[in-house]
Amino acid sequence: MRARQSSYLDALEGRRRVVDLGCGHGELLRLLREHGVGAYGVETEADFVARLEEDGLEVLEADALAHLEGLEPGAVDGVVASHVVEHLPAAVMIRLIGLAHDRLAEGGVLVMETPNPESLVAGSVNFHRDPTHLAPVHPDTLAFLCDMAGFRRVEVRRLSPTPPERLLPTGGGEGALAERLDAVVGRLNDLLFGHQDYAVLAWR
Repeated sequence: MRARQSSYLDALEGRRRVVDLGCGHGELLRLLREHGVGAYGVETEADFVARLEEDGLEVLEADALAHLEGLEPGAVDGVVASHVVEHLPAAVMIRLIGLAHDRLAEGGVLVMETPNPESLVAGSVNFHRDPTHLAPVHPDTLAFLCDMAGFRRVEVRRLSPTPPERLLPTGGGEGALAERLDAVVGRLNDLLFGHQDYAVLAWR
């Protein structure tokens, strides 16, 4: 998880105040602290909050949406929601994106990470291992919702590629037929496996 979250550290470095919604075990908060980024977490699980506070991290026990609603416009210049939107009804997800836009300072960034339904394994198999998941969200949909909320720039970053040893094998022969088979297998690998997660980054 730490390695995955490091992939959007470039968008968060230098920020004065970042809120990590649903901060969980605090991996991102620790990473940001190491890089000198002012950050705090919001988490509903009291046990998580207590452990993170013992580690010297700033965490509030609160609902993510309610917390955003209570912020003043411009109160933060970074909002992170990692593996949150797949737990939300569509209307709540749209509300969260709109609130993030309204509460971010000019130039602030919203980061949302979620399982990638472009991968059948991630979207149709692994997704349902968690009974609290409601529905996968396609990256085109999440990017569109950010655009509609008024963000000036939106970027999709695909994360967590499947390890090569888990892919269907290629390179088993020579000649035109082998090349065609490798191409077909490559397309199957992209469809079945591909990147397991993605992040949408949206700048206000």
